Amino acid sequence: MWGPFGAPNNGTTRGRSPSLVLTALPALVLLMSMFFISTASASIASAAPDPPAASANARWLAARLSPEGTYENPLGGALPDHGLMIDTLFAAHAADEGALAEPIVTYLDDKGHASDFFTWDALVPGQGYDAIIVGGAAAKVLVAAEVSGRDPRNFDGHDMVAETRGAIRRSGPDRGRVSDYSKNPALAHLVRNNANVFGQALAVIGLAGVGENDRLALDTLLTQQCSEGYFRIFFEYIPTTEVGDHVTPDGRKVSTCDEGRPLGKSPPDGDATGIALSAMLAARKAGANGLDQPISRAVAWLRGRQDSGGGWGGGVGTQAPNTNSTGLITQALAEAGGADAEVDRGVAFLKSAQVTDADAGTALAKDIGAIAYTPAEYRAARTNGMVNPHTWIRAGAQASLGLSQVGFSDLTRCHVDPASKPTATNPLHRTRTTNSDAPGDDLVLGSTF
Repeated sequence: MWGPFGAPNNGTTRGRSPSLVLTALPALVLLMSMFFISTASASIASAAPDPPAASANARWLAARLSPEGTYENPLGGALPDHGLMIDTLFAAHAADEGALAEPIVTYLDDKGHASDFFTWDALVPGQGYDAIIVGGAAAKVLVAAEVSGRDPRNFDGHDMVAETRGAIRRSGPDRGRVSDYSKNPALAHLVRNNANVFGQALAVIGLAGVGENDRLALDTLLTQQCSEGYFRIFFEYIPTTEVGDHVTPDGRKVSTCDEGRPLGKSPPDGDATGIALSAMLAARKAGANGLDQPISRAVAWLRGRQDSGGGWGGGVGTQAPNTNSTGLITQALAEAGGADAEVDRGVAFLKSAQVTDADAGTALAKDIGAIAYTPAEYRAARTNGMVNPHTWIRAGAQASLGLSQVGFSDLTRCHVDPASKPTATNPLHRTRTTNSDAPGDDLVLGSTF
């Protein structure tokens, strides 16, 4: 599943007539909410990161940025793929290659484009739509500000701590959710709350990064964990006979994960479980209590869901093992501890899909460091080249986190250990062993990360 972090945001074009854009707003806001909605085994002595591999991937990702520090949005339009840009920022800093992400930070902060991501202002410039906030995107920008070492209370002129807090609903059916909402009541009817568990987790991570725990937001995140230990990705409404502020006028409420299961509304999601685990670890480090059991359950579920080849899948539509999901989950398990064997196998899976200097003389010779969505896609590309480089960028930005294994709690507080940082221009010098597995199906884009 394309990760919180990197699914494309809206693809609208600046300068369209307001009437045309407003007609499309319901669909566009759904796209904006989807910004986060993404097999070889090896014997390794102990669970350990691979800084050279992470560094090589960060350099490959950075080389694909435009001179402005952007990625083209695959959905089209004038706005870039902000979510994927921030994913690359995370990957670069986790690999101790933060300087590579400076063009992204400059674009978002210094040039004032972060608000294009977490408000609707870029959809209809100058018409007051900066009052509409995309909650998950605001949380992601908060984390980006922290990871990049900028002031999270003055990023693109916005207090992202306050913006994230403001997106947490304090009453009503969405109480506790990090939500899409309008500061202007006159525009509220345009907003559909498509916020999901990725945004919820990022808000917990971002607030923990400034030493805060919003207990309401954290407890709401925990309601989305099923008894088996996994988290679902979407908040789902169910019919209820209950009465109170939490019930909608038509008699529905946001269900817990367990309440939604009998109705088919709580499918397991590896990506959501991985990012939620990272959020719980960050909150615990920031002083939150009552998290030991939920963390243990998430770790146990993830350990039990690893494929025999070492990878993990995401959620509906991306269940097959892939590097995007494996990177996020490996990062979280490495930080949680107690899963060394699974982390080792996850790293081996990621490296089996990465281009190294062993690929000299193949169609990938100029793409050292790149990571394919699957090992099969990598093997096919050695002969045929990259069919769609954008999918490699999206896969690699999140896969890289499993190679560097720096947790979000450390990233947001700038506690990156540069030990073993490579200095060579091409740091990946190992023998590549391929097998005869047939290439897998073409990548199907996920929806929520």
